[in-house]
Amino acid sequence: MAAIESHELVVRGEQTIHCVGCQTRIETVLARMSGVTDAKASHRDQTVRISLNSELVTVRQVREKLEQVGYETASAETVRGQTEGASR
Repeated sequence: MAAIESHELVVRGEQTIHCVGCQTRIETVLARMSGVTDAKASHRDQTVRISLNSELVTVRQVREKLEQVGYETASAETVRGQTEGASR
């Protein structure tokens, strides 16, 4: 049975999701990856939400693919943790 996982990534760095065209590009690139079952990008909050079959692809591979097309990402959980730590 497939192990479906959901992840939220935050786009960081110089290249951001500027517009709907950027969103579509990211979603198209990720949809072509074997094992990615859903991908939604948002230029408003600079996030990429993915669902994947962890038996076929890892979140690391997804992040590497995003880097290949110019987007540096971090796990949303990691970003939240850094923000909470900075506000203490």
